[in-house]
Amino acid sequence: MRRLTPLLAVDEVDAYVAPERDRRQFLRLDVNEDPRGAPEHLVQALRDGLDADSLATYPSYAALQRAAARACGVDPAQVLLCNGGDQGLEAILRLYLAPGTALVTHAPGFDMFPLWGRLHHAELTLVPLVATAPAHLGFDVEAFLTAIEAAVAGPGLGAVALVTPNNPTGSIVPRADTLRILERVAALPTPVPVIVDETYIDFGGETVVPWLSRFPFLFVQRSTSKSIGLAGLRLGWVLGDPTEIARLGRALEPFRVNRAAEIAGVAALEGASADVAPAWLRARVDEVCEARGVLADGLRQLGLSVGAESANFLLVHVGERHDALCAGLQAQGILIRDRHGKHPLLDGCVRIGVGTVAQAQRTLCAIRGVLQGPPAIDALLLDMDGTLVDVRASCRRAIVETVAGLLRDAGHAEAACVDDAMVDAYKARGGLNNDWDCADAMLRDRGVAVAYDVIVARHQQAYRGADWDGYIRGEPWLWSPAVAAQAAAHFRLGLVTGRPTDEAWYTLRRDDAALPAPGAPGAGGFEVVIGMDDVVDGKPDPAGIVRAAAVMSIGCDRVAYVGDAVDDMRAAKAAGAYAIGVLAPGRGWNSGWPERLAAAGADWIAADIEEVVRWLVQ
Repeated sequence: MRRLTPLLAVDEVDAYVAPERDRRQFLRLDVNEDPRGAPEHLVQALRDGLDADSLATYPSYAALQRAAARACGVDPAQVLLCNGGDQGLEAILRLYLAPGTALVTHAPGFDMFPLWGRLHHAELTLVPLVATAPAHLGFDVEAFLTAIEAAVAGPGLGAVALVTPNNPTGSIVPRADTLRILERVAALPTPVPVIVDETYIDFGGETVVPWLSRFPFLFVQRSTSKSIGLAGLRLGWVLGDPTEIARLGRALEPFRVNRAAEIAGVAALEGASADVAPAWLRARVDEVCEARGVLADGLRQLGLSVGAESANFLLVHVGERHDALCAGLQAQGILIRDRHGKHPLLDGCVRIGVGTVAQAQRTLCAIRGVLQGPPAIDALLLDMDGTLVDVRASCRRAIVETVAGLLRDAGHAEAACVDDAMVDAYKARGGLNNDWDCADAMLRDRGVAVAYDVIVARHQQAYRGADWDGYIRGEPWLWSPAVAAQAAAHFRLGLVTGRPTDEAWYTLRRDDAALPAPGAPGAGGFEVVIGMDDVVDGKPDPAGIVRAAAVMSIGCDRVAYVGDAVDDMRAAKAAGAYAIGVLAPGRGWNSGWPERLAAAGADWIAADIEEVVRWLVQ
């Protein structure tokens, strides 16, 4: 059976492959989205604006076009709204790039320009960037101008495309260099389109929008996917001369921007101008720039070469371990982009997106663990609640019942609202490692003062019971006997917990399946158990860890402490121990807890205690 013959050269190009899996459970630093999510006021605008009638009605674009024009400092007639900025860029090339003429752009650069050039049967002229160091790639204006001259003398110049700040390098095309290119094209008998992709302009570089009136063949692309955080709505626009914009509009379908994008776009651009961005947008950009600096500094401290800091991502040279780093971070719930093999100048490089400072700290923590490997330690000290045993149906349940019951006794309306999520939020603050303190804080914040001993008694009645018959009896272990034995075979073990000491011993002795059982020094069990009664101040004070190390006659620098709480990490760092955070049951990689643990000083973070042991003994 004979097949169709396409007029465009689709069989000659490698298609851009979008991610196929659901990536929302990961920290997504791989495709330059905003890992913080969309701004809440834009989400609310969608809730308010989308109803049955609006969804059944074609959108109207006048308000959005005016808002985009005002934000960019141009006339509405100079704005072409698009289903993603890419749609407008492809339309320019489809309308003006003649088959056989040259598309001149830089490499590495935006992958779609070479793809579109091949599809439209153009000659590709990819001008290499200049590497001053690994991952440091700059624009070579002289080489670029030479390529333009060669195209003019040869197949003919069809179009010019620049990306600034550039993806994937983060470098910028200096404004003076762009001006030289524009002036050269202006001198041609018949000008060709010059495209300047400014998708990342909010994070660095200088816009060339003011030159639109000077060069009618200039097109500038903008997007809401990056700084505004609306990648999922695919809204962008192209700016240009009104006559050229009208021509482009006639080449595209009329209702190319959907209703949701229209509503969110108007809300996002409200109050924006070419000179002043809305306060919320400035704050988001500032947050990314701060996090970018934290990430870049941390990567350099690891001895890595980091490229330009002008976008919401960093190009980083890691050498031969690029694939191991990507795989290792994915195992810890973080996605980054491997750029090795995409261009010779990108060999050994990965691209890492930027969100918040906390996300940068978490990413650095994970990268250190992958590249540096586990620490050299002699002893493994462990927290108990949420680390060795699942306390959701015991300690947490006792807190909920204690607080809810005392609020009911006081006739407080929030008694029915107390739940695990509320307890989790209080634990995330730090300083409330002790469950009784946590319950006390929850009550006081609601204006209910209850004697501390009453709180303790109510909690212990539920948790401990009259004769160890409370919730404490139903705490599943979080490591298997085989993994526990593996830990005991490699390290001396100790327990440092915020529990009363006798409760810790009860749990350790509760069943023999939870090996290693308590044992004498060197016998393969827990050599020391430090509980609430053994120290004056509990975590985040480091006294428990320091005391355990002293009893074992080991320096804290040869100890790793594993815990699931903010206070665990702070205590470990204050003691001088290696801090390993784990995610308590019910907390996934996208729960916010990896960021909290990293911000509290975690040196490495694992999904659970079994992963910790496997990593340490590798």
